[in-house]
Amino acid sequence: MPAQTVLTCPACQAKFAIAAELKPPAKVKCPTCAVILNVPSPASPAQPAAAPTNSGPSLQGLGQRLPVALIPVCAIYVSLLSLVLLIFLKQHVLGLLLGLLAALGSVAGLILSIRKGEKGLVSHFVAIPACVAAVLLGINSFGLKSSLERNEELVGKNDKAAAQAKADLEEAKKKWAEVEEGPRKAAEMLKKAEEAPRKAEELFAKAKEAQQIAQEAEKKAVALAAKNEAAEKDIAAKQKQAAEDRKKAEDAQVNVERLHKQIAAKTMQVADLQSKIEEDRQKADERNKETQELLKKVEEAVGGVVGNLKNKEAAERVKATKTLAKFAAYRPPLPGDTVKTLCDMVATDPVAEAKSEALNVLEKLTPDLYPHIKVLTRPADNAAPPYASYASASASLGQLGKKARAASPIILNQLAASLKMLAKEVADMAVPNKALVDSIKNHLGALADMAPDDPGTIGAVGNVASFSNDADFGWLRLLSYKALASSAAGNANTTKLVLPFLVKGLSDKDDGARLYIIPLLEKMGPQAAAAVPALRELRFNPNAKIGEAATQALKVLDKGG
Repeated sequence: MPAQTVLTCPACQAKFAIAAELKPPAKVKCPTCAVILNVPSPASPAQPAAAPTNSGPSLQGLGQRLPVALIPVCAIYVSLLSLVLLIFLKQHVLGLLLGLLAALGSVAGLILSIRKGEKGLVSHFVAIPACVAAVLLGINSFGLKSSLERNEELVGKNDKAAAQAKADLEEAKKKWAEVEEGPRKAAEMLKKAEEAPRKAEELFAKAKEAQQIAQEAEKKAVALAAKNEAAEKDIAAKQKQAAEDRKKAEDAQVNVERLHKQIAAKTMQVADLQSKIEEDRQKADERNKETQELLKKVEEAVGGVVGNLKNKEAAERVKATKTLAKFAAYRPPLPGDTVKTLCDMVATDPVAEAKSEALNVLEKLTPDLYPHIKVLTRPADNAAPPYASYASASASLGQLGKKARAASPIILNQLAASLKMLAKEVADMAVPNKALVDSIKNHLGALADMAPDDPGTIGAVGNVASFSNDADFGWLRLLSYKALASSAAGNANTTKLVLPFLVKGLSDKDDGARLYIIPLLEKMGPQAAAAVPALRELRFNPNAKIGEAATQALKVLDKGG
């Protein structure tokens, strides 16, 4: 068999053999994991196995039928024919069979010559290498053929993939150009649509003015007619003035006819103006419809961009914020959670560029929130942290109430950072910074005003009560309970979220916190039934005020006990 080289696949560590004739830059495929590998520099080929010998009776019969001296000559010719078939005619199967036949015949002739003791063994030793070469070439040709076919197939696939990728890129560029052109056209058509009603109103005003003129003319005509009648009645008494009066009457009649013609002309103009106004209104309606369709397309495009704000890939998030910044100038309709998503990026995105671009978009979309968000996202200086600025910004957002709801992730992030700093100061046995304490108070109050019914906000505020059970931090836990109470006020769904934190607060070491929580639970009524077991235990608290408050609350909550 032909010499082979053993390769080890770096992907799956499988070992497999290839033909030693394969040289770089040929490629082979791993039969286990199908990874395409480069053929290394050729190694020393393995020694081919010795051809098996057979001294059966058939060889003796062959020697009797054919002169032994002709066998190597025939083998050489057959091997040459095999080489011609393999090299020039590409007949791999037939060439390999003829090579095998020539090799077997040459070996058989050699064995017969040795048995008979004949001379002239040189021809046999010449024939055998020729036949072996033909066989090896035939075997290697199969391997080379399959390798070339696989290489051609891989090259074809790579070319197709490259062509498809190029076509996809061109298509994407065309679509993106259409998307960028859409907002500008929409703005132009919207401007035309806004001008159309104004022009229609101007035409309508002119028509109304013409109608007033016609009415005045008609009044004048009536007045002239009245004068004419008076003149006719006075004809008998004023004969001398009859000719003059008749002339005046004729003149008046001419004027009346002229006025009637003017009235008729004005009436026709009014009708034409009304018809034009109706046509303009129809055109304006059509343009408004086209504008709405364009706005819908813009909204769909913006929706896709907003969806990419939550993409796992940082590059896609940055790209989405930059695109949204372009759209922001046109004030397109945005999904309801767009501003909150941007605030969440500013607060928690690990990529600085994404944070910066998101803050840039917020400046354009929410000019009323942006100044306070910018202050809250300003990095803290270890030497002089701007806690006072943080507190002021949180208070301003809290005054905006639910209008600033989307900015809650910013305050939640700043609250977490402030609590972390407070924990560090406590660990260092330092007196808490007053500005830091004030900022935490403002953060909790702002969250209660901005997003009182948001589950994430309620959870974060409730967890503040678990910051420390030390008596020195009773003020912090009390602030948390007050913020929770503000969220639960008059809202049954929010009460369900707040109740577990208040029930847990009944075990607070601070009596002031418990005396604040118990009346809250009483006001909640049957909804706070989960607090009954804890309230029963508090009836016997050493603090008489706590026992009395718990007993009073149980009268409302524990109807069956």
